[in-house]
Amino acid sequence: MSGVSALPAEATAAVGDAAAEAFVQRRGYARVHAPVGLPFTAEFSLGGRLRVLGVDDLARGGIGLRASPTQAALLYVGRRLPRVWLELGPRSGFQAELEVRSRRVLQTFLLGQQYVVGCRFAGLSAQAEAVLAHALAELEAPRPAAAPTPSLENP
Repeated sequence: MSGVSALPAEATAAVGDAAAEAFVQRRGYARVHAPVGLPFTAEFSLGGRLRVLGVDDLARGGIGLRASPTQAALLYVGRRLPRVWLELGPRSGFQAELEVRSRRVLQTFLLGQQYVVGCRFAGLSAQAEAVLAHALAELEAPRPAAAPTPSLENP
């Protein structure tokens, strides 16, 4: 076999099991999904136009942005996005430089084909890191359980 040894059966099974998982964590930091309906957006200028994309997920090392196929066509892997304003909740945001690292297709029922564009932060200031850490802590905080609604059958 020209110097290449075969993998043991245990290693082959482990690789098969890992590939079967729906979600593989490849980042150095854990992802936190951004809530739908809150102002979690990324605003930047590209091609002479202001672009506003929704935030899909957030981590200390980067961010995932939701984009239409038209928007995603401009966001190829390796592209740098300078001066991106990230809005991470009401009155909480910072400016950062992003580097596009990945793109994946997301099929949605209402919007059809969408993309999640994975970006890495390229050097954050101490203030930006503090805002990011606060936003992540807020998203990871346990939410209180909703109060039960009164039933009409048992007043």
